[in-house]
Amino acid sequence: MKSKPITISITGGKGGVGKTQVALNLSISLAEQHKKVLLLDADLGLSNIDILLGLKPTMNLSHVMNNTCQISDIIMKGPMGLDVLPASSGVLSMVSQDLRFYAGLMAAVEGILDGYDYFIIDTAAGISPSVIPFLCHSDELIVVFIDDPTSIMDAYAVIKIMNQQYARKKFYVIPNCVKSMQDGSDLFAKLTNVANRFLHVSLNELGWVPEDAHVRKAAQKQKSVVEMFPGSKIAEAFRLIAKKLISQRHDNRQISRELELRVGRTVHGKQHAKESPNAID
Repeated sequence: MKSKPITISITGGKGGVGKTQVALNLSISLAEQHKKVLLLDADLGLSNIDILLGLKPTMNLSHVMNNTCQISDIIMKGPMGLDVLPASSGVLSMVSQDLRFYAGLMAAVEGILDGYDYFIIDTAAGISPSVIPFLCHSDELIVVFIDDPTSIMDAYAVIKIMNQQYARKKFYVIPNCVKSMQDGSDLFAKLTNVANRFLHVSLNELGWVPEDAHVRKAAQKQKSVVEMFPGSKIAEAFRLIAKKLISQRHDNRQISRELELRVGRTVHGKQHAKESPNAID
């Protein structure tokens, strides 16, 4: 039996930190590694992943939620075999919904996840009722931030809310638009220092993404930077992050398997002890 995909939400607190570029290029980098990936544009009222890829959807999530079509009808093919679920743009009703709406949306998505290795959710900016349901639904959270005081504090705010109100303890973080590895490490340390002072959480750096003019050039051509400039430093950064994600998933599975075997041996050992006539109660 194939295991369920890992669901990862990519968020960032404030807008303008490059969250969507990270979600898009990380998804394509995972697909490059022969992983089956579904990318959901969860900025439900201001869709842009389809634009960044030059896709022209005739139907999107708003049609699914209006019962015009099935969710499988709107899946679009992106680079490297990536599958994309496009959201709507300029449809206010899509961001003014209650929890039942989001529960219905995620239930619809669950019905098509068989066969995928990763389900990546690109959330809207901020912490709002249209973002929280996706974060709560995810197995892992990736927080993207830049070297800006408001970005750092907004990233911290996301972590704080998810920790204190929803008991989330583990977060991945990606410093974006940094000039060097040292700058990336320093930026990670800034966020970690703030979080460690006030919260009981584990922040894990997946890697850092360099500032790179190739991003703008690729966006102008409606291509991903990994696809258009595969030899660039930023493309390599996304590949390294993807490989680290894959490696950690493998490590987690190995740990779970070892724990399962250990628990099994313990249980069976107790059973044998009770069955033995020489066992001491």
